[in-house]
Amino acid sequence: MRSARIAGLVVALSLAVTGIGSSQTADSPVQLKDVSIDRASEGASVTVKTSGPAQYEAKLIDSPTRLVIDVSGATYSSAKSRWTSGVDPVKEVRGSQWRKGIARIVVEMTRNDVGYRIDETPDGLVVAIESKPETAKTNSGPADAPKVVPKSAPVAVAKVTEKAPAVTSIGADSMIDAPKVAKPAVIATAKPLDIATIDRAARETGGIVTAEEHTVVHGIGAAIASAIAGNHPVPMAFVGVQDVFGESGEAEELLRKYGLTAEKIVDGAHDVMKRRDRKR
Repeated sequence: MRSARIAGLVVALSLAVTGIGSSQTADSPVQLKDVSIDRASEGASVTVKTSGPAQYEAKLIDSPTRLVIDVSGATYSSAKSRWTSGVDPVKEVRGSQWRKGIARIVVEMTRNDVGYRIDETPDGLVVAIESKPETAKTNSGPADAPKVVPKSAPVAVAKVTEKAPAVTSIGADSMIDAPKVAKPAVIATAKPLDIATIDRAARETGGIVTAEEHTVVHGIGAAIASAIAGNHPVPMAFVGVQDVFGESGEAEELLRKYGLTAEKIVDGAHDVMKRRDRKR
């Protein structure tokens, strides 16, 4: 079996949909049939059952911490879309047909200090979820024992595009490219956050619109609002999934339904400019 270890951070929207199973032929897509959660010696084991060998991509996402596994060339055929876990550190597992030809599994965690390993099998994937070992301890071991101090994670500097400097829109490439009323800034990570660029944007434009394919509750918008509140508070608008429960559907339909569009970013920018100008 081949193992893969991947770590990363993106902003994403995870929704569930139920597919219809069918027998597999040589030319038919792999069927994602079921998911099971079991207790393991170091944490939890999530088994993704498929009708054959699966090709996949995986990424670890923050706020909340979750592992997203996209199985390519696959059809989601499970009768269930959600599995509640009683095994720490897994909170629940969700499944859906994310896009045509891509079945998605989302493993949501109970905490953020986790690591994972994915093993491929002839009939699916086995995901081992484990707590990360502590890298430094206080008052343990001999006095002359070397201490291991974790290195600070490098800050991913935001990519700022010089356009109309009315306000600044901050988010992922896919959501901020279209609006021309704002100066886009692409934030690659929510932690660590590029506070220097955010603070400069707040001072230069006097308003910020955040855009994310994610709930606005504890999302990147909230992190940015917290960052600028203590330095240079400005009017803000938050484009993202509001405090509602996600539904199933095609990706483009869901983006429109929850207002994750360029038009909503433009509306947010106009609203921010009105509130900013009233203060001047």
